[in-house]
Amino acid sequence: MQRKIGLVLVVLNLIMALMATNYFLRIQKLSIIQWLAVNTCTPSIIIFVIGYFLKNMWLMGFSAVFLLFYGGCGLIVFRWSLNLQDLFPQTGHIFMTCAVIYIVYVAIVKHEIKKFFIGALIGLLVFIPLFYFQHRYQIENPELLKLLGFKDNYKPTE
Repeated sequence: MQRKIGLVLVVLNLIMALMATNYFLRIQKLSIIQWLAVNTCTPSIIIFVIGYFLKNMWLMGFSAVFLLFYGGCGLIVFRWSLNLQDLFPQTGHIFMTCAVIYIVYVAIVKHEIKKFFIGALIGLLVFIPLFYFQHRYQIENPELLKLLGFKDNYKPTE
């Protein structure tokens, strides 16, 4: 049952990742750098999916840092409305947050907490400079934030 729940989360997250990638790369025609500056959700999901299929807890722990920050925090940062432009990313953020809960549950049940924390620590060490890059890039290119639904007058702080 636990593996089936994981597979459902993998499929739902992959669907959202494919849709987001299509939106940013094909429709909005962003470069890879611009895409990474506004959408780290998709790479986070890909790492989770690879970890799931390889049954690799440290890789899933690594992805959990990103899934929690971008998915869980995304639930707070982004708008909630019945507009599809708002519902689509929030649905993805819910799926990402559910994936984190799943990863923690599996780590506990399979007694792989140590592997989870090693992966999460490595993930945190990668996350910090990546977040700095994203933040700097968004400060220097605030027009990209409109693609995420932020208002024209929104400016990230230094």
